[in-house]
Amino acid sequence: MLYSRNALQNLWVIPLSIVVLVYLYFRQYIVTSAFIWLIPTGVILIDLFLRSRIKNNIPELKFSRKTSGDSFFQSAEIKVTLRIENTGKGVFRGKVADVLPGNAILLSGSNKTLLLLQPGEETLMKYSFTFNLRGKYLIGPVNYMYHSGGENYNFIGQENITNSFIIIPLPADVNSYPSVVKHLRSIGGPFASKLNGEGWNFSGIRDYQTTDSMRWVNWKATAKMGKLQVNEFALQRASKIIIVLDLTGESSELLERNIELVLGLCEYLIATSCKVGVITIGKYVTYFPPSGSRKTLLQISNHLTNVEFGRLTNIQLFKQRLNNITSKLQSDHEILIFSSIVDLTIVEILIEHFRMVGNITLFTPDYTSTYSKEKSNPTQEIVLNLFYFNRLITSERIQRKGVTLRHWSPLSGFSIYSRRRRIN
Repeated sequence: MLYSRNALQNLWVIPLSIVVLVYLYFRQYIVTSAFIWLIPTGVILIDLFLRSRIKNNIPELKFSRKTSGDSFFQSAEIKVTLRIENTGKGVFRGKVADVLPGNAILLSGSNKTLLLLQPGEETLMKYSFTFNLRGKYLIGPVNYMYHSGGENYNFIGQENITNSFIIIPLPADVNSYPSVVKHLRSIGGPFASKLNGEGWNFSGIRDYQTTDSMRWVNWKATAKMGKLQVNEFALQRASKIIIVLDLTGESSELLERNIELVLGLCEYLIATSCKVGVITIGKYVTYFPPSGSRKTLLQISNHLTNVEFGRLTNIQLFKQRLNNITSKLQSDHEILIFSSIVDLTIVEILIEHFRMVGNITLFTPDYTSTYSKEKSNPTQEIVLNLFYFNRLITSERIQRKGVTLRHWSPLSGFSIYSRRRRIN
């Protein structure tokens, strides 16, 4: 709604009040039946007069907004330029405020300002802010108030223009693969494997072994070294990795850390020629097939931007969905499951379904790193001891299923603090 429309909206009240007051003052001299016809006539005439006078002296504001983009990483600077133009015939004196999401942090400038705009004049309001919570948000609308003198502001208006933007989780810094390959089937990428054979890329020369074929002998190198040398080849085939993110028992802080970790791991693995797929398990099960393209990484990022933790309500439907996913996968994958193992039923179902797909490594947060080592009250110590004991039993049950279990610290780097759990 423009400023002038808002100002003139209830103007008819003024002429009606004037006519009523005139009637009350002169009612002893006026015939009531005749005055009934004068009421609408007087109201209309006075209303038209006031509108013509006020409209020529009232400002009319127009707004347009530009932002530095529509998607940003967490803590990135978001620049905003708000253009304000006075297209009316009156001077605008008042306040203008650009509405921001509640958790926005201003970095420079301000989203609120006092303005004095002459007719036909325009100005720019520039500011920047940052946002630390992932998700989709809106900038706007624009609120404005006219200064009527002293400390009074009236004619409150609102321009309903909004700009949407998306905050993408910032990937964790992952610089090494935190697992050990047990099977030769996982090769390529971080799983370097050198094999002899036809159709593979040449990787170097080494000494002859009794199991080597004579057709791979490099005679020039043999003549130079004085002993048999053979060509060595590296099989170039991207590893296929499925990352499963269990959101059924996560806290909000741990959920954010897990999302950052999964994104960082996806970026690292794709950069090292792996094909990565992602499965998120919350209220719904979402599956992204293994791929090594940056387009798939963008799709995964957009999905993790809006994902929330939730509880599964239908276990049978959950099993059916996993069956549909695993039936399309061959048994040459590495499965990385990220779970707080709060709900052991969900973890056991995941292990059961992915056991035939590939080698399983389960990553779970090391809660001991998140609690202070200082002495606490006896009740809290008992609760924590019971919690640790329960997790110890759960960890042992998982390891007995042939699953590699690793604990990582939510407060520290993944590659440094990821370690294999030992049960004494």
